[in-house]
Amino acid sequence: MVKRTILYVIMLLGCFAFNSWALTVSEVVDRVEARYASSDCQAVFSQESKLKAMDVTDTATGKVYFKKSDMMRWDYESPERQTIVTDGKTLWMYRPDEAQVAIGRAADYFGDGEGLSFLSDITILRSQFQIRFAGPTGEEVRDDQYLLELTPNVQRSNLSYLYLWISKDTFYVVRSKVFNPFGDTTMITFENVQFNQNLKPSFFVFEVPEGTEVIEMGGGEAGQ
Repeated sequence: MVKRTILYVIMLLGCFAFNSWALTVSEVVDRVEARYASSDCQAVFSQESKLKAMDVTDTATGKVYFKKSDMMRWDYESPERQTIVTDGKTLWMYRPDEAQVAIGRAADYFGDGEGLSFLSDITILRSQFQIRFAGPTGEEVRDDQYLLELTPNVQRSNLSYLYLWISKDTFYVVRSKVFNPFGDTTMITFENVQFNQNLKPSFFVFEVPEGTEVIEMGGGEAGQ
């Protein structure tokens, strides 16, 4: 009886200790915001996109860079080279193997945190999304990670909800998964995340190489 009582007390103390260390959603987001408060960050990424209607899965790898405010650069290395870069106002999509660059307004593609642009200013999450811990999802989640589910405050045509995997140790965003209304998904895994690399604003401005075809994404095209 005494042993059973002692065991019960130990279990209660263990539960109390666990709960005292458990974080709320708001506290997790606080720590993520603190981590991403640096001027810039960069990472190696791998991407998996699934088109449900066509039963097609595409993969890609490369490096990504973010800088306050609203600056972003994705350098795809495989399966084909491509650079997507914005200085927060202009968006360039460059395909060197085709000698072609498309130019448009960044807000049309990356406004309100679209395209993971919120990683250049993580504070946008609270204002644009409802955030909670994800329930049972079937997604793989390690014991050293939090899984957050983010639902946009305003209905969007290309985003139903978003999952973010957060490291419990570093509070890095180690994976993201976007779901659209058609059942398509895009999952991106981040590795070798580095902060404060002194990235220059000029790194997020694309200089069009001579002889490259220029296409205006708003319609029309021009050569250069």
